[in-house]
Amino acid sequence: MAIRACLGSAAGVDDEINRIREEGHAMGSSPVHGWSMIAAPLWYGSAVAGSVALLVGDAQMKRSVTRARCVAAVMDAAAAISRRLSRSSARRVN
Repeated sequence: MAIRACLGSAAGVDDEINRIREEGHAMGSSPVHGWSMIAAPLWYGSAVAGSVALLVGDAQMKRSVTRARCVAAVMDAAAAISRRLSRSSARRVN
């Protein structure tokens, strides 16, 4: 519900969330002027445990090859961390 309050109408947010689920990542402006952000979820089993984000200069984001390489790197990093999270549950400290 808080996401919807920040992002706008429920229908628009649902469409955006569905697109992110399909693509496995999100792209958008960052809080830092002149930079864009690419993010992918970290999974702990079937639950989202966090995210990996990369800030990329807006000029670089305009180049499709660079953008695709950055998206792939973020998704690869998120997948690797997610695998480690899933395997490390036995070592967790309470």
